[in-house]
Amino acid sequence: MNTGDLLLGHGTTTMSRAMEFAMQCYFSHTSVIVRDPPKSVLQAYGQPVENIGVHVWEAHKAVDGCRLLPLREWLDIMKKRHGEDYFLVWRQLRGAQLAATNLEALWRMAEMMHDTKFQHNTAEMLMAIPGWNSKETPETVFCSEAAALAYKALGLFSQEENASNWVTGKFASEKVNNALSSGKLESSLRLTWPPPLQQVYVGPVAEETSMTKTGEDQVYTCTLQPH
Repeated sequence: MNTGDLLLGHGTTTMSRAMEFAMQCYFSHTSVIVRDPPKSVLQAYGQPVENIGVHVWEAHKAVDGCRLLPLREWLDIMKKRHGEDYFLVWRQLRGAQLAATNLEALWRMAEMMHDTKFQHNTAEMLMAIPGWNSKETPETVFCSEAAALAYKALGLFSQEENASNWVTGKFASEKVNNALSSGKLESSLRLTWPPPLQQVYVGPVAEETSMTKTGEDQVYTCTLQPH
């Protein structure tokens, strides 16, 4: 996993299910993978500076704002929140030209947003589905809005792109690839994880996963198993 990859989750709360219904999408949550964040960013989020490696950066209602967590810790939290069968997929970013200046912009943005509050205005989230928000409101963010801001910082989205009109349903579809300035997000891989984590297998998802609800590309399973 590398910076710019996405994690999409199927929520189990009433609000998550409502958003999934409104978007006609199986997923309601978007998180961004970041690799080896600098010490200043780790410190801003209260993480030990020796915590190198793969992290998850996101806006989440549970913390009323943005958070940065090591992947394994994040997976454990989400499994406890949504249950053992939490449906999570990974969309890998391939072929993107991420310049050093863009990575620096991402780190600056993430550091500045460490105390940004979560967007609780349901109307703004719903208006994002058809793209009706007239302006960007980065002072409060919902999950997919934060992901879109990250993509703008990385130079993957145009600076004219309104991050407040990006919902998880768009990140789950080909609309995101149409908006990318470089690279491509691959088809979704379902993640399963008995800890400790190591990617060891990729194979078809069983039919009972109901992924046909997404209406998007075929989803495969990426099993994370003990060494």
